[in-house]
Amino acid sequence: MLDGDVTDVVEAKSLGIRPNYIDIYSASWGPDDDGKTVDGPGRLAKQAFEYGIKKVISGICGLNAVTAGKMAPLKPKWNPEAGPPWFQDTTTALWRDTLKGRQGLGSIFVWASGNGGREGDHCSCDGYTNSIYTISVSSTTENGHKPWYLEECASTLATTYSSGAFYERKIVTTDLRQRCTDGHTGTSVSAPMVAGIIALALEAK
Repeated sequence: MLDGDVTDVVEAKSLGIRPNYIDIYSASWGPDDDGKTVDGPGRLAKQAFEYGIKKVISGICGLNAVTAGKMAPLKPKWNPEAGPPWFQDTTTALWRDTLKGRQGLGSIFVWASGNGGREGDHCSCDGYTNSIYTISVSSTTENGHKPWYLEECASTLATTYSSGAFYERKIVTTDLRQRCTDGHTGTSVSAPMVAGIIALALEAK
């Protein structure tokens, strides 16, 4: 989704793609880490979050969602192929997929908390990482210290090792063109690590 214009529809489609095959969505993007930008998911992306994490049971028209308080209830004559009334400006596929997150158990969204610490940025100003629907992940250096890019806020739920000062080791991982790198940095590394840990936990039980 990051190779072109990023719109609310693009974000919503990405957050709701194949939820019965994808248990965990790992994201390392968000508003600019410049210390002055306050932004977050748009209306459609918020709905993708909400429907992704909710359980679904069989009901009228084969789909019956646990809806949020401000959303219009489903009506018996609603046609799921056309999409619900408040979702007409995105795709039917998005609606169907995000209703069924993880076979009804709910999708898991893991989000990097941001790298704007040096700019005085605060992850509470990032509507993605401070969302109640995401697991916000920060970083620590190999020596257990706060890295220079760390953003501090109450929404951070977990921390993993990542890069630090120039003399501290960075993270080894896969790279473009079928290569590897030993220079991956920031919370963009930490979020996928937590996603991997969650995947192992789901595999175990």
